[in-house]
Amino acid sequence: MNIVWFTRDIRTIDHLPLYEAAKYGDVLPLYIFEPSFWDGGNLSERHYDFVMESLIDLAERLTALGGTLYIAIGEAEDVFSKIMEERGHVHLFFYGGKGFHRPAFFNWIKQNDFSYKVFPSIEIEENSTYTFRKWLEKIAMLEELQPVRIKMAQTIPEWLFSSTGKLELFHLSGEPIRFGQAGGEGNAIETMESFLVDRHVNYLAGKKSPIKASFYSSRLSPYLAWGNISLKSVVLMTLKLLEEDPAAANKKALDHFLRNLFKRFLFTETSLGATPVISSLARQETKEGKWAEEALESGKTGIPIIDASMIFLTKTGWLPYALRKTVAFFASNGLGLNKDIVSSLLGSLLLDYDPSIHEFEIEECASLEKNSNYFHIVRAGKRMDKDGSFIKRYIPELAGLPGKYVHEPWLFPGFFRLDYPAPVINPEKLYKSLIHQSKKTNSHEDANRVRNNAAAKNEQLSLDLFSD
Repeated sequence: MNIVWFTRDIRTIDHLPLYEAAKYGDVLPLYIFEPSFWDGGNLSERHYDFVMESLIDLAERLTALGGTLYIAIGEAEDVFSKIMEERGHVHLFFYGGKGFHRPAFFNWIKQNDFSYKVFPSIEIEENSTYTFRKWLEKIAMLEELQPVRIKMAQTIPEWLFSSTGKLELFHLSGEPIRFGQAGGEGNAIETMESFLVDRHVNYLAGKKSPIKASFYSSRLSPYLAWGNISLKSVVLMTLKLLEEDPAAANKKALDHFLRNLFKRFLFTETSLGATPVISSLARQETKEGKWAEEALESGKTGIPIIDASMIFLTKTGWLPYALRKTVAFFASNGLGLNKDIVSSLLGSLLLDYDPSIHEFEIEECASLEKNSNYFHIVRAGKRMDKDGSFIKRYIPELAGLPGKYVHEPWLFPGFFRLDYPAPVINPEKLYKSLIHQSKKTNSHEDANRVRNNAAAKNEQLSLDLFSD
């Protein structure tokens, strides 16, 4: 029996373990609901719903290929031990790579003489010295693997089940999304195609406005994070448009898009993103910390650009990069929240939460270094939402304000009739404090800076990684 273990690769197209396992005969497609995976970390109900939608789509696609998706509940080691006890010798096929950081599992599988084959997320050398053009050349030489017919294993353990209905009994903490993206390979492909057909034309313009960004960003990040579509497929589809229909392609926009995918590759498939170099405002937990966290989560900090961002994120599970960075920076250096709290809160809300990227980005966003544009939170908000349309859309209490007061409603003569909270911190005082702290930090770092190539590369390539 050849077991194909689906983890964060819930798809059939360009799925190398499935493709290879099908060559060897009887196949058992398997997804394991592991309590330790879902109970720990930043995952929440919205992630679970997204995965459930993805599994339903996967099951339908496997059926069309002659297969059946089976599901187990338990830790992977226990599930595979039980299968091996019942069936004897089996072969395991699955994706590994940096995103599959489970040394204990690999120790177990070797100790138990379990036959397995682990595949890289993308079939090129995990080389952090690639230039962007060299990387594109490598991927252009690859082919997108198409699904093949599956010969199912004849005898399936009775305790495995093929209906996702049993998983619907489980619920995690956090609110589900009413207006977010639905999971599944079909939705991923549809999103990618709509981006290439027309949305990409305004890709760069979309970065100038939060509202435009929600329409013109690729919106592929959740599908890449959960493996509904492969990074290789996205790159190959983009290159195909540039080659076959250059008249319909905005070359500058697609070049920028491909460069962001390149940075994703470097941070998810190589060691570049492993050790972030940070310099953030020293902060300690205070008795006000819980109150500040609740104010941030509920969109009641009194800082309009922050509150609108949090309300939008809660509703949709997504934020454009500039707003993610603004929120993370303000939460860490304005509200004084510990970065672990900020990471957990944002990770639980972002559908595209990917551990191999998220922690590094939170560290970087909380840093004072190279983030001076966010020191004055009101000015930062004005740069990103110049006409206040984003704020007015998601904070109805401010919808009727004259434009000059939208970012600073506390200056409006009738502020106390707006039913909107006063700011939790004075933006001017915060700005002066951060300027002072930044000068002290820079002076200290100049005397103690560690010079090494890995750190230098991390500094150069860590920008805009959330962007999609």
